[in-house]
Amino acid sequence: MWLTLTILVIFIVIASAAWAGFHGAPWVPTWAKDFNRVRGLAALQATDTVYELGAGEGRLLKVFAATSARTIVGFELSFLPFLIAKVRFWNQRPRVQVKCQDFFHVDFHPATVIFCFLTPPAMRKLKEKFEAECRPGTRIISYAFSIPGWTPEVTDKPAPSAMTIYRYVVPPRP
Repeated sequence: MWLTLTILVIFIVIASAAWAGFHGAPWVPTWAKDFNRVRGLAALQATDTVYELGAGEGRLLKVFAATSARTIVGFELSFLPFLIAKVRFWNQRPRVQVKCQDFFHVDFHPATVIFCFLTPPAMRKLKEKFEAECRPGTRIISYAFSIPGWTPEVTDKPAPSAMTIYRYVVPPRP
């Protein structure tokens, strides 16, 4: 019985990690040395609702939670990092929420800031979702990969060896 349960748990962890990797991005954490750059580009205020797409085990959520942002929501499909993040923030609900949910099926309208560190194919797919659902003025912070066809308001790359971070602001609708 224990062997069967162990094999089932291992299968769920591996399958969810594989699905998350193919669907949005494999689990690759944002470099801790870049947390301050991300926080600065996000320019969080007390009225902000932050979405992190692919939150992993919640290291960057913790950075966002240390600000005055009103609500912070992390979305993670890979089961083990989701569980770690869920435990990490169990005592900060409802302000910090961690959801095991596909962000391609989440309404982005409530978000005022969206952070993502995803693959170029995921960014291409998200572009349409951003254009359809984000309110004008929403700040989108993208780590490493740009949004195809969009011009960033800020491109932050302080050194040749540093990871590029892009900040976009959703323009007013025509």
